[in-house]
Amino acid sequence: MRFQELLREQEHKITTAYHITTVENAEEILYGGLTPSDGKIYLVADTGDKAKLKDELSTVSQWMHAKTERTQEPLTMLKINVAGLPLKYDSGWYTSLVPIAPERITDLGQDVLGGY
Repeated sequence: MRFQELLREQEHKITTAYHITTVENAEEILYGGLTPSDGKIYLVADTGDKAKLKDELSTVSQWMHAKTERTQEPLTMLKINVAGLPLKYDSGWYTSLVPIAPERITDLGQDVLGGY
């Protein structure tokens, strides 16, 4: 299993990833960037497989809706340029161990999540 993860990390040619968060957090992220608060920034990487991307975005969207169910905080999706950033493949998800500058991040808005 670890061998496959190392292979994916070495073959990393991913240029775009997504991050789903609350609108309030997104405002802070757009100002200060993404920083790994627990050592990792979890990302949904666009590997070119549209069906897999849609499935993973749907999964993360559902997790975030469940997490914010009590507060009803609106969610948004951030598009991130990860070209040249070191990504790690861990337990089925790509993560960044380094901060991501705000210049690399675009807020796609709340309506985009409706498709997932």
